[in-house]
This record gives sequence, structure tokens and C-alpha cells, in this order.
Amino acid sequence: MSGERIINSEIHVAMFPFLAFGHISPFVQLSNKLFSHGIHISFLSPSANIPKIKSTFNLNPSIHIIPLHVSDNLPSNTSNLHSGMFGTLIQAIDSMQDHVKTILFELKPNFIFFDIATSWIPEIASELGIKSVYFSVYSAISASYLCPSSRLDDTKGRDITYEDFKNPPLGYFPNSKLSLQTFQAKNIFIALFQRFNFHKVMQNFSESSLIVFKSCKEMEGPYLDYLQNQFEKPILFSGVLVPEPSMDVLEEKWTKWLDNFPTKSVILCSFGSETFLSDDQINELAIGLELTNLPFILVLNFPSNLNAESELERALPKGFLERVKNRGIVHSGWLQQQLVLKHSSVGCYVCHAGFSSVIEAIVNDCQLVLLPFKGDQFLNSKLIADDLKAGVEVNRKDEDGFFEKEGLFEAVKTVMVEVDKEPGKQIRENHMKWREFLLDKKIQNKFITDLIARLKSLAYGERIINSEIHVAMFPFLAFGHISPFVQLSNKLFSHGIHISFLSPSANIPKIKSTFNLNPSIHIIPLHVSDNLPSNTSNLHSGMFGTLIQAIDSMQDHVKTILFELKPNFIFFDIATSWIPEIASELGIKSVYFSVYSAISASYLCPSSRLDDTKGRDITYEDFKNPPLGYFPNSKLSLQTFQAKNIFIALFQRFNLFFIQEAVSRT
Repeated sequence: MSGERIINSEIHVAMFPFLAFGHISPFVQLSNKLFSHGIHISFLSPSANIPKIKSTFNLNPSIHIIPLHVSDNLPSNTSNLHSGMFGTLIQAIDSMQDHVKTILFELKPNFIFFDIATSWIPEIASELGIKSVYFSVYSAISASYLCPSSRLDDTKGRDITYEDFKNPPLGYFPNSKLSLQTFQAKNIFIALFQRFNFHKVMQNFSESSLIVFKSCKEMEGPYLDYLQNQFEKPILFSGVLVPEPSMDVLEEKWTKWLDNFPTKSVILCSFGSETFLSDDQINELAIGLELTNLPFILVLNFPSNLNAESELERALPKGFLERVKNRGIVHSGWLQQQLVLKHSSVGCYVCHAGFSSVIEAIVNDCQLVLLPFKGDQFLNSKLIADDLKAGVEVNRKDEDGFFEKEGLFEAVKTVMVEVDKEPGKQIRENHMKWREFLLDKKIQNKFITDLIARLKSLAYGERIINSEIHVAMFPFLAFGHISPFVQLSNKLFSHGIHISFLSPSANIPKIKSTFNLNPSIHIIPLHVSDNLPSNTSNLHSGMFGTLIQAIDSMQDHVKTILFELKPNFIFFDIATSWIPEIASELGIKSVYFSVYSAISASYLCPSSRLDDTKGRDITYEDFKNPPLGYFPNSKLSLQTFQAKNIFIALFQRFNLFFIQEAVSRT
């Protein structure tokens, strides 16, 4: 298939988000953006969630929604789900496994984008020949700190505890000051070990075909690069998925009230529908807002089994509503958050640092005061306040996370009152810079088009030769050579290069387990006669000729494989000097991948090495000195025993002339 046909081929993506609306929303956003670029989307979720997916989250009506069945006694989402019932939600998700497998078998999509708590998706997808994509709606800073493969490296022989999460994993950025307070580490530990299964969360990263982050290099480059090195598989990013402007109109009661105040003077304080504050914290929050002397909307929510009106009356400080009646509103329940933030009078957002909420605040030019309460919110807050310096975090007590009214007041004052003083001045400047970046439609659209290009490349790679680059790898039959070929293969594959790896059957188990070739890379076994060796293991020096015989015996087999694969390149190694001729016949570019150092090649094997030996045989004495025309001032030379050893290797084990010929003909 030609590159042009591949570009125009339809990609089919199935979406299966976690059963929380905070997760469903970014899946909908990504679905709409991919669909607008011609990607076929099938969206899976329990029937009870579909009305909200269509109306509140505005999934494109042309996208196919597939309802999933959940037993009547199990929940379909996290709404109104108290902490003691979380196990039933996981039970509901696991109960859909067979149904999802049947749907995927019938749909046959190219990709299934899945979420946390469905670690069984990669295995099902692999069985059906579908690529599994772990779409992380969490920030890269969160994933890099909490869930890299190195997180367990210093806990071998003991159980991991919340104390481990107070510090970054082994091998994290050397100069990083990132750490968590005790209350934050405890909260995350509970989430990862008592709500989810930490090891299954890790499986999402390790067993998926690729990972997509709702992020970008501009905002989280170091963390994305760190994760790339940790997992050695394609890590792509969708951008932060800036929400499309709402087509709805803000309710009149809010418009009328907000219109009473100057531009950018009102504070919106809201922590989402599933965050419930203690009475003490409600008191500090309310008084802290009152101390600012600025107009505000305070949104407080309560568990569904409680009466919100009664709870507000009970929990708010005595006389508070009367004192702030001309400049403050306390609300409970759903709010048109995006439209409120968009109103010209709203200039500050006190929020939990949920990543989507943070992005909404920045694009609507609302200063950020961050008060995170759980999970990834703690790390999002550090990204915004410490790395990007585009917001300010409220100070908390280490052990229990308690915040005081003075801390909230000081944070608001920094970004809303003392705007000509540092750090408020710099924070507002950075905030404006990131706003311009997020509102640049050309940049944001390119994240999606680049993601689609990579998906197309990966989708067709195994079936019809990648439209961009396909590389065949054929290392020498020594594990010291195979290892760097595996390393290079993993690195290239992680950047979307299609790899086919050739080696005798007997070597494949070690290539997979010891050298950890990416499981998504196609390994092609080569046949070696039973009386010939497949590698250098247990091979004494007198048998080396049989190894060369084994390599040469594979010549016809390799030629047939290359004819069928038609890769762009064949990377070969020492002792296969016949590769360039075969590759040339097939229109394939041959690449001699030297696992040896450049100093070795320049001293031993340049074309000039034979220039002063014409008319006589080369001897080990020749290798004691550099070749003719070497660096004029070079003092490089070899001792006699070194020259003898190299001479034996190059003339009695390999053939120097064949090596030089192979290099010259690539």
C-alpha cells in the first residue's frame, strides 16, 4: 500500500473510559477532536451514563455509542458513591469484561483507548489483534512520580507504604525538589492500594501497546521524557484538550448577579461534585473568602444522602451569610462552571487543581488559587505553582492537610491584590503566557493531527509496512551484539518506527526475557541446522568456524524474508558481509550498525589500513601502529599482545576484507 493510501485510510478507535464523569469528559473531548479529523469512533459506557454523555459533555451526535450492561445491584458511575462502595464499582467494571471482548471482536477497531481500573484490556486486545492505548487523563507529573517502573525498585523484600510516596522514585530527576506532604502521601496510598490495585495500575503502563497523555511537551516535557525512558514504548500526547466554547447561555440569575461587579474582581471557589469538606474546613474557607473583601461564589457539595440546604445552614459560620449578602453567594449542586469562568467579572478560581479545571481557568483569564484534596491534584498543583509558576497553592499542615483562613486569604491576595509585587506579578505574566499558548488554535490542532499521524503509522505498521519507516534488524549471533540491537530497536519503536527483528529461534526466549525486547516488536525466527550453533554461548575458539557457517547458511532464508517484508532498511552486523548485495537487489538500504566504538573502527578498519601493505600480507605488526594518514599528532598505538589478539580476531575468526567490503557497500 502506498503512503498516500495509508494516509487516507480510515482509523477506527474504540473508547472505554473509567466510570467517573471526570474521566468520561476528557475521553469525550478527545473523541470529538479525533472524529472531526475523520477518525471513526465507537464510545463504550454503561447505559445509565449515555444521557449525560450526550447532553452535558456534548459527544458528537454522529459518534456511535455502544451501551454496556451493568447489573441492577452494581453502580454505573461514581456519582453518589461513598467510599465504602468503591469495591462494587470495580466489580461492575470487571463484570463487563466478556461483553467488552465480544464488542471488540465484532468492531475490530485498530485501537482501544482504555483507562485506569481496566488492566484486563491489553490482554483481550492482544488476543484480538487490536492495539491497546492507555489514555492517561492524569498529568505526566503524576504518572512520573507515582507509577514509573522504578517506583518499586527500592521496596524489594517489603511492602510499599505511604512513606514511600513522600519522596520521588529512585532515579528521578537529580535536581528535583518534588515531594509530597504526609497527608498527601497517605491520600494517594489509600487511592492506589485500597481503591485501585497499584500493581494493576502499573500494568496499564507496562502491558499496553502505547500510552497517550492528555498533555504536551511544552508544559510537561521533562516528565514525559522520563516516562519515555521508563517504559520504552510509544508515548504520545493529545495536548491538554482545551475545551470548545460552550454553546449554552449562562443562567440569568448568575448573569444578573455577576454584572454588578467590576471586571475580573469575582472569585469562584469550587472543588467539584465529589469533594466534601469537613465543618472545620468549611469554616476556614468561608472566613478566608470573607477576609479578601472581594465578591465571590462559594460552591459546597455534600453526600447525596444529606440535605444540602440543611448542611449549609449547619456548617457555615454563624452570621456569615448576612455579613456577605451583598458580595457573596453560597451554592450547592451543579454549576455552569465553564460559563461562570467565562463571565468578564470573574477573575479568580479557587479550585482543587483538577487538570481540566485548571485549563478552563487559564483560557478564561482567571487567576489560580490551588487547594488540592486528593490524588493527582496534589501533583497538578505543584506543576502549576512550582514549575509553570502560573498559580499559587494554599499552605497546608503536613500531617492532616488542614488549611487556615489566613493561608487562603494570603494566596488570593498574591494573585488578586498585590499584582504589581512579586511573586504575584510574575505569576500573572506566566498565566498570560500559558493562556496565549492554550488559545493558539494552530498549536492545539497540531497536537491532534500529530497524534493521528502516529496512530495511522502504528495502525498499519504490522499489516502493510509502515508508511514512514520500517527497519529490519539482524545482529551477529553473540548476545553482546544482540543486546545493543535490542536497545536500538526499543528506542526506535518508541518513536513510531516499525521494527522486524531477525534471530535464530533458540535466541528468542533470551531476547524477550533478559534483553526485554518490546513485546509489540515483531520477531522473525531464523532456522539453523541442529548441528550448527545459534549463538556464541559455550562456543570454544576452535568451533568459531561453525558459527560463521551457521550465519552463512541463513543467507537464502534472510533474502526470502526481506523480499516479503520489503523494509526501508536492514541493519546488519559483523560477519554478514553478504547483506549489502542482497539488500541492493531488493531495493533495500543496508545499514552497518557498529556496536563497536568509533575509535576501534577508525584505527582497525579504515580503507587506508591496507594502503601500506600492498604486495605483502598484513601482519599483527601492522596493528601496532595507526593506519596511514591517521591524525597527524595522534599517539595512539597498541602493545604487541593487543595487536596479536586483534589480528587473530580479524583474520582467523572474521575476515577483515569482508568487513571492509560490507562497510564500503552499505
